[in-house]
Amino acid sequence: MQPRLFGGLFLQSGSFFTRATDRQESSFARFVRVTRFVGPVLRGESWRDPVPVVITCGQTEENAANNRVLREALHRQRYDVRIYEHPDVHNWVSWRDVLHPHLINLLDRLWG
Repeated sequence: MQPRLFGGLFLQSGSFFTRATDRQESSFARFVRVTRFVGPVLRGESWRDPVPVVITCGQTEENAANNRVLREALHRQRYDVRIYEHPDVHNWVSWRDVLHPHLINLLDRLWG
């Protein structure tokens, strides 16, 4: 792995599927690939070089619970992680609407 490949992460409405909680998504073509990646991330104890992370998701979208679980896992691994839930769903308008101020604030933390 390349621990400093990214200076920070801006994650919007992530589909952080697990086999235990997201069987309804199992027909998604990349389901196995996603769960194979997410599992170790959620189980990780710590990371030697954590980066700032911002997670945004709609309060009513199906993926909201997975985003909260990811936030807790990254926090446990000593990431500076912040989650912002907004009153919308999993769509382009929602993602656009939270770029400001959350992406701007993350970039300010990285470059400021």
